[in-house]
Amino acid sequence: MRTTVGQFRAAAEAHLHVAGASALSAPGVPKATPATAAYLSHMAVECSLKSLILKASKAPTTADLEQHHPRIYQALFTGRGGHRLSALADHARVESHLQSNAPGAGDAAWRRMRGDARPYSLRYATEAVTAGEAQAELDLARRLHSEIKPLLGRVG
Repeated sequence: MRTTVGQFRAAAEAHLHVAGASALSAPGVPKATPATAAYLSHMAVECSLKSLILKASKAPTTADLEQHHPRIYQALFTGRGGHRLSALADHARVESHLQSNAPGAGDAAWRRMRGDARPYSLRYATEAVTAGEAQAELDLARRLHSEIKPLLGRVG
């Protein structure tokens, strides 16, 4: 797959939009649960971080990253490692890029999102998430994305 920085950014924005919806208006579609919102928030942060890593690696696509930086690609864009926010955030040095309100070790939402069981615990409904926790994670995902987006510059 040849995913670009722009595609990751657009995916992050789509995930944030859907996570923020309190209910889907289509007939017969059930209301989103807090776990669904938390899962989509996780995916949004994952996509934002991956776009930042691609940009920092000067790789226009994931295929270019695989060719020129195979270790980074294998560790952060494939398998379980490709979904671990802790590994993605550490590699992207996300806290050094963020100007304000960077999540810290004391941030409960950030600790949950960086957890080793995520996102699978949300995908397979093995983790209970309250509406307040989901909102805190969505707020954090929005904040992270809004601070990462300018670092990406103009991308296609």
